[in-house]
Amino acid sequence: MASTLNKFFRTAKIITGLVRGENSHLRKLVHSNESYPGLNKESTPMRVFYPKNSTEHTVIIYPGASPSAEEHPTMNLLAKVLSNAGYLVFLPRIPPLKKLIISPEIISWTGHFFQWVQTRENVHKNKIIVIGISFGGAMVLKASLRNEFQKYPPKSMLVYGTHYAIETALRFLLTGKLEVNGVERIIQADEWGLIVLFHNYLSRVDVGYDTITTQKILKLSVQEDQEGINTELEKISEKDKELITHILKGEISSEIERIINLFWKNLQDEFISISPKYWCDQVTQKVFVMHGANDAMSPYTESIKLADSLADSRLLISYMYEHGERATHKGIFFQIKELLKIFFFLFEFIQYNER
Repeated sequence: MASTLNKFFRTAKIITGLVRGENSHLRKLVHSNESYPGLNKESTPMRVFYPKNSTEHTVIIYPGASPSAEEHPTMNLLAKVLSNAGYLVFLPRIPPLKKLIISPEIISWTGHFFQWVQTRENVHKNKIIVIGISFGGAMVLKASLRNEFQKYPPKSMLVYGTHYAIETALRFLLTGKLEVNGVERIIQADEWGLIVLFHNYLSRVDVGYDTITTQKILKLSVQEDQEGINTELEKISEKDKELITHILKGEISSEIERIINLFWKNLQDEFISISPKYWCDQVTQKVFVMHGANDAMSPYTESIKLADSLADSRLLISYMYEHGERATHKGIFFQIKELLKIFFFLFEFIQYNER
């Protein structure tokens, strides 16, 4: 069992790596491009980060919805930081999340990978820690209720920037309003959330007119094909162009609001199934919950509610981090205070998992 002093120094190493980023010696750390058998035995990419001085603990990082998937620079920085601190780190591709497809299949992939990684010779079944980022965080919690997680459950789970209930996340998307202790704040919601929402659900509801071209442009958007978007915009009608322009810019019009209300009305059962609000009280593992106070994708109030509803949780709201990005415009004393909060949170995280 690692000594308290060793845990202290490894926590400091993690904090230093997160602050300095790729400008530090972490640039020298390389990953191994490997693959794992997917749900249908198909070869699926993953990145593995091997530590020089292993703690014998394994960390799985499940990313959020992003076309970058396992190549996402922030996910790779986190993986390098943890590997440098002695953890064997797996960063698997979850194909539906790479395609920005929100479906129950994500939960199946999450459980499948967790079970598969236990077959690796260098993985100790009882020493696995799971991290879920953004939407991937809620999916990790849901997957933890499945059989794949039950025989050898993770030591703990850490979720960052995830949601508690889709209905409140939709409300935030529409208004940007947060209310904490009776005080209202306005945060401009990120347009990416609107793009992902319409990409997934516009084809599922009847809005009263043809949206085929709009759906095509949304698909090109999640593929980050700007040339294709420009080509399609030249063909589209003025009415449809107005809708897609508002979506791509993250602007809430009366039409956007009307369609989002249709999503909730027609797909409520599906939204409930991916909302921790309705089932997170069944999660028995320790969950460390982190959120950036200025997160423009998912309001930090979601994590406050999530932590309150979990059976065993530890919460950190950081005013230094946004949606996976560090805010560098704050004063030095503010940053020191926030770093200390993060330090003690991560120290407790390491102590809990390695006791």
